[in-house]
Amino acid sequence: ILSMVLIFVLSIAFKVNIEYALLLGAILMGVLTYPLKDALTRTISILFDETTLAPIMTAMVVMILINLYESTGMILEVQELLRSALKRPSLIFSIVPAVLGLLPVAGGALLSAPFVDNEGEAIKMDKARRVYLNIWFRHSLIMVYPYTNLFIVTIALTHVSPIELIITLIPVSTIMFLIGYLMGLRGLETRVEFEGGGKRPSSLVPLMLALLVGIAFIKFVGMWGIFIGALAGISSILLLRAPGREKVLRSIIDEKVLMVALLLYSAMLFRSYVASSRIPELMGSAAIMPHPMLEVLMSIFFGFFLGHPTAAIAIVLSILAPIVNLSTTTTFLVLSSTFLSYIISPFHLCLILTVRYMKEGLLRAYRYLFPSFLLTIFFIIAFYILVLK
Repeated sequence: ILSMVLIFVLSIAFKVNIEYALLLGAILMGVLTYPLKDALTRTISILFDETTLAPIMTAMVVMILINLYESTGMILEVQELLRSALKRPSLIFSIVPAVLGLLPVAGGALLSAPFVDNEGEAIKMDKARRVYLNIWFRHSLIMVYPYTNLFIVTIALTHVSPIELIITLIPVSTIMFLIGYLMGLRGLETRVEFEGGGKRPSSLVPLMLALLVGIAFIKFVGMWGIFIGALAGISSILLLRAPGREKVLRSIIDEKVLMVALLLYSAMLFRSYVASSRIPELMGSAAIMPHPMLEVLMSIFFGFFLGHPTAAIAIVLSILAPIVNLSTTTTFLVLSSTFLSYIISPFHLCLILTVRYMKEGLLRAYRYLFPSFLLTIFFIIAFYILVLK
């Protein structure tokens, strides 16, 4: 409990990077659970375990792919390509944030915010609604996208089938699009024209190749399938754009690559210590509610207050692993609940940046976000009870 409090205090009150906060929390838990020598041995040995090594290597390669997308300017080309292809504001407000959400760069909501803001201004849409559309649709598609740290950590901690998990999440992604349309887009029919040219469709090739190759290999090699897909995406960038040696090296030797590796390592270490501590036993004996309800409430709590879905799900799954069966259906419930609560968290970087960019108050944006959150959570619970259970 003390280590969890430390994570909250460091990440929220003192604004310490979540990677460092999670690592310090894991180390503290190890020191309090084991003799110092045993804690040190476990801290080092877990790094060489394949269940730790695979997600770390995969996340690093995915981040290198994203870095190359940025350094070659292909991200901007994807933006312009999508904008020129879409003629209706309703499509710009939904498709642009959703597709650009597949490029999970830090503060990535700013990629789509200018489009949403400009088109919203053109039709006199209130700013709170623009904030909602940019945030909600940006995260509607990414839930079922396997090239995110959240998905990689979830698979690493539960060992469920990535394909089966994606299939169970598709209805949630679909209902999010439907709710987003009903809450923010219904009635928008104006067509708009864009100027500009020179957009190269080839900018979409690395992204699509990484996705298709990854899905093809996941069935055979699990987590390493995503790793292979990301390598295919990187190879296509090198062939299509031939970035110079300096750009390639900067994309590889980059702080973001190291930080994502630290995040994955910290999450796996934290899970290892939690699983071997008395926390699961205490949680199981203290729980006075059915496990599904406990899973949802715990996921919502950590997702909302941490504002970081990967760290939140690492903590939740670590606590739940010894007391519940982490099946595909349980993982679905935890992942979707954590992700939904993270979307509306006041500590969510995308939400903070969008609110700042559009110069709107957070509370006004919650008029759209909270009802959408509640409707989607109710759907998740109903889908779990009526279909998956």
